[in-house]
Amino acid sequence: MAKVLVGSSRVVCYIPSMRAVSSRMRLFASYRQSQHTAALEQHRDPRDREWPDIKLGLLSPPDRRFPMPGNIGLSASAPSPLAAAIPVHSLDITTLPTRHEKQVMIMEQFFESEEGKAIIEKSEQSSSKKIPNVLECVAQDCPSKLRKGFMELFPEGDLIDDNLTVITLCQKTKNDMSGWSPSVEEERDELTSYFITGAQEICDLLKAEGYWADFVDPSSGLAYNASHTNATLFETDERYKHFGFEIIDLGCCKVLSHPLWGTHAFLGSLFTSAPTDSPIMKKIMQSLRKD
Repeated sequence: MAKVLVGSSRVVCYIPSMRAVSSRMRLFASYRQSQHTAALEQHRDPRDREWPDIKLGLLSPPDRRFPMPGNIGLSASAPSPLAAAIPVHSLDITTLPTRHEKQVMIMEQFFESEEGKAIIEKSEQSSSKKIPNVLECVAQDCPSKLRKGFMELFPEGDLIDDNLTVITLCQKTKNDMSGWSPSVEEERDELTSYFITGAQEICDLLKAEGYWADFVDPSSGLAYNASHTNATLFETDERYKHFGFEIIDLGCCKVLSHPLWGTHAFLGSLFTSAPTDSPIMKKIMQSLRKD
């Protein structure tokens, strides 16, 4: 099971994997979008749901003279009794639920049923036994002495006067990242892909709440969404020492070391103006830690 440790301006969350970050953030974003759509629909003026003119386009009532498929009529001289018996209804597509809304309603009904609850409970028990928590997510305040350097990474963000929170996602790897091999490169590429997907979802959620947010591409060390600059932040950057990591100099190269997993670690980082105790940050951390 995932667990969370809360300290002063520092929140730590342990979850299964980088892939779980990506999938859970997509689900969380989809849920928030469905809630937003439902709220808009609830406060919508009923008059806006009426079609402007039922005679316009393909939504006009069927011609009673041609009741059969393909607009075929039984008689060209007189209206068909069958056609006269067919009631005329105007279709208002604005009142019909979308495919996504139907899926959300069906899933909510299923998860609220006894069968759904039993399946979820069984899945959680199975996951807690088979899938170890090998990803550490930490959200903490950025030290003031590092703000100027990070401002070079993100020229669009006002990082000097505003709050700055750093979110680090560190995954325990199968391979020792202090060396190189085809399996090391393959694992790093896979984790990079999952991190970028999850980080973009997190940034979009934070931006939707009015906060600034961006992250560093682990493969290039550059800010992902900001304008191009010469500033970089690779995982072997000495500044990561301020966030609980160790940078080991091997002579030929440097490697990141995690306090628990040593050099079996992959790191990605996000930056945002959202405080660690803001409602959206709490919801994101809560969504991540759900098993």
